[in-house]
Amino acid sequence: METDMSKLKLMGRFSALESDVPESSVDAAEDIPQDVLETAVDTEVDGTETVEGHALEAEEAEADVVEADGAAEDLQETSEALESYLEIVQDARLSRRGLTKGEAHILYVGINNAVKKVGLDVGDIAGNVSVESFDGGRDSLGRCASLENAITDAIKKFWEAIKNQISKMVKYVRDWWLKHLDGAARMKKKAEKLKEKADKTNGSAKEKKIPISSHRLLSDDKKAGTAQSISNGLEATTKLITELTNSRASDSFSSNLDEIETAVSNIFDSETETNVNGIATAKNTSKLGFAANTVITVDGDQTDQKIMGVTGDDGLTVSASAKMPGYKKFYSITVADLTGANLNDVEKVAENYKKAGDKSRISVRYATEKVPEIDASADYLTLSPSQAASLCDEVINMCDAVMKYRQNFDKYEKATKNFLSKMDNIYKKSTKSAEGEAVKNMSIGKKLGQGAASYVRNQTSSITAVVGYGMGLGRGTLSYVQSSLSQYKD
Repeated sequence: METDMSKLKLMGRFSALESDVPESSVDAAEDIPQDVLETAVDTEVDGTETVEGHALEAEEAEADVVEADGAAEDLQETSEALESYLEIVQDARLSRRGLTKGEAHILYVGINNAVKKVGLDVGDIAGNVSVESFDGGRDSLGRCASLENAITDAIKKFWEAIKNQISKMVKYVRDWWLKHLDGAARMKKKAEKLKEKADKTNGSAKEKKIPISSHRLLSDDKKAGTAQSISNGLEATTKLITELTNSRASDSFSSNLDEIETAVSNIFDSETETNVNGIATAKNTSKLGFAANTVITVDGDQTDQKIMGVTGDDGLTVSASAKMPGYKKFYSITVADLTGANLNDVEKVAENYKKAGDKSRISVRYATEKVPEIDASADYLTLSPSQAASLCDEVINMCDAVMKYRQNFDKYEKATKNFLSKMDNIYKKSTKSAEGEAVKNMSIGKKLGQGAASYVRNQTSSITAVVGYGMGLGRGTLSYVQSSLSQYKD
């Protein structure tokens, strides 16, 4: 993904993202303007001409969310790679053996490959510590210490960049959500008017089949969708939107973040031995999962795994929904082994916690590895008035699920803001010089913190994906309803 991370070199290396958060960032989370929300919901509009226009605006806002999410993921992956190289350098220093030129060369190649995706090179990380300065002797220990400090400083800046990128993402989500909130209100008004028309319609349709331009949205396994397949899709989407938004708006979202912050803080405060009690809350890694039990119920087959980039031997499990309109499925990735065989193995617990945070998500993808060829339009059976009214009810229910979340949206923003602020303070502790067991403790703590930060991002990307799909399905459904009703006498 092309991101603004390429601007790093032009804007002072790491300093780019430190000041690259939009003005309306997470710090503006105190209130979503109620007048905006109420206007979006209560405006009396017929919606016939405005739903499509708002859809385009929402899609543009969603693209910003996706880009910010991709940039944050690139930063996170790079930071994690630097963490692993830092451990190598620390081990070389603490073992008193240092690094040879050959070992340093391999290390520098690895660092260079890790950071080039964000527009940096090894010189931006290592500074003046060259490969040639390592000789495996006493002087090499000093070079290890210098390199260790340089990588640590880089990790600090990467955390700052990650934090700011998540803040940027939260701002974009606010924009995206307000557009969808407005769009859902308008779509509901349109559905209500079409339902009213359907209830007053009788007689026979002029044509039994009609061309539908929204076939890409409504197709059933590439064939023309039916009233039943579309109804099933709308019902499943409404359930999933409700489950995802409720889980994020609930107090458990905030409390999960508070618990992991406490665990990380306790671990970093432990200087001599790993604080098992401090990680106790992290052993229930399933808290990073996503509520989708009523919709995503089928264990993914090999095709599903390939679609989601899961190999089957990486500790990840793919689940899928039934095939949805538009030749799509809802997919869920979870961590199969949440805790490891031994709950007291805190390193394993932390590793799995991080994996759960990084990988657990819900996505909307085509039900095939290659994008299917679906015609833009197709002939559909003309809906009966009762079928049209029933589909309008399903669209209204979905819009209600989207709009209901407005009352709790600020909970997510505030929880995210508080978490980032607390983790920022903790991460400053994590970069202090450490010896022996404390080095391991900090590694454990960072894994937990990184997992929780990914959890915040993935909650957001999961909801935007499902709501975006649902709004498209709703638009296509109402287009089908409107075309069908036009076949009956007034």
